[in-house]
Amino acid sequence: MNGWRILVCMVACHLSVAAAFAQVNPMDRESSGERAFSLGLELGLDYIDNRDSSATNEASTFDIRVSPFVEGRRNSDLSRTEYGYKFTARNRSNPGDFEDADQYFHNAHLSVDYQLSPKTSIDVRDDLNYSDDPSVEEGGTTIRQDGSFLLNSVEALISHEIVSRHYLEGNAYSRIKNYDEDVVAGVSDEDTMSYGGTWWYQVSDRAAMLILATMQEFDYDDPDFERGFESSFYGLGIFATFGAEGRVSGRVGVKNLEFDDASLDAEEDIVTEFAVRNSEKANFRYRISAGHTIRDAELSPFASMEYDFVRLAFARDISSSVVGRISATYGMSDYSQLPDGVSALAEVGTEDETSITAGLEIRTSRRSRLLIRHVYQIVDSDVVVPVGDRNFDRNQTSVAWTGQL
Repeated sequence: MNGWRILVCMVACHLSVAAAFAQVNPMDRESSGERAFSLGLELGLDYIDNRDSSATNEASTFDIRVSPFVEGRRNSDLSRTEYGYKFTARNRSNPGDFEDADQYFHNAHLSVDYQLSPKTSIDVRDDLNYSDDPSVEEGGTTIRQDGSFLLNSVEALISHEIVSRHYLEGNAYSRIKNYDEDVVAGVSDEDTMSYGGTWWYQVSDRAAMLILATMQEFDYDDPDFERGFESSFYGLGIFATFGAEGRVSGRVGVKNLEFDDASLDAEEDIVTEFAVRNSEKANFRYRISAGHTIRDAELSPFASMEYDFVRLAFARDISSSVVGRISATYGMSDYSQLPDGVSALAEVGTEDETSITAGLEIRTSRRSRLLIRHVYQIVDSDVVVPVGDRNFDRNQTSVAWTGQL
């Protein structure tokens, strides 16, 4: 029995016992109650009209996803622990020339919040992802190396009240991406490290002022392009509440990038970010954010890019069991620096990306739900990179049922 038939049988079997499941959002730490251990299942179907985000020769595909998961939460007077594991088997009806029809994904998370003392708390979170993407062979010949990789992200935050209304926070973040195949790892492994501190002054019960400092290091295992750099940020911020549970925050500061490649000039810019949202308990909810920064590049062989963005998200309770959502993101990336010796492979330029998402969440029972979502993405780019033309549009429609015992 081939992979496609196996997945179809799995879906049919699980649908036949769907009534036995109850609902919770898997991996959603805010929506679940205290349950030491629980089992759940997600069944999904995706239609994608441009599988490879290609400017030409667009290929469509249907994906079937089966995702059993476990999760739990335990609370005590001094701590909260949350954990979970989710396995996803995906079958693609029309895989590309360099991918398998069947792929498998693993996601595990663990977070611990602990009150060390009345004035000191520590939060630690780890997210572990593994993508099983074996080599592709045709006629006894390997046409693509094993692309399986492990991605691990760890965050830690410690907060201490120095004196009344004055707080000091320290934070650290590590992200490591390692490929199984040595040949692939030698050109694709990534390592990111960040650490910083924040001083809070509680001006009033509803407002606070902040002083922020952050250092970051980016390292890429790429023998052809040296894309690593170090960055530093120093700035000021504000945080305030309004209404029942509305929040507004903002920051402004100076960010500096120092590159490992000596042919790239150091960059310095004023970066800003603003965000506002109303109460999560309101019948109509909104989140709005915007910002400008310089950061790590998404396209090789570039090391950095200047990035501006606006994000809007709205949700409305249509009834007690139906929620409608719509969101939009616009981002503009400006790639202005190329390392020496790669002018024949790439050209500087700008890339605009717009993404619009609309969907419905239907509560089918107390512990199960149906999600219907459509995503439209369009990219307009004059950046030249080795991967080819970056101008494309893409639609993805998804239907997913989620339930939990």
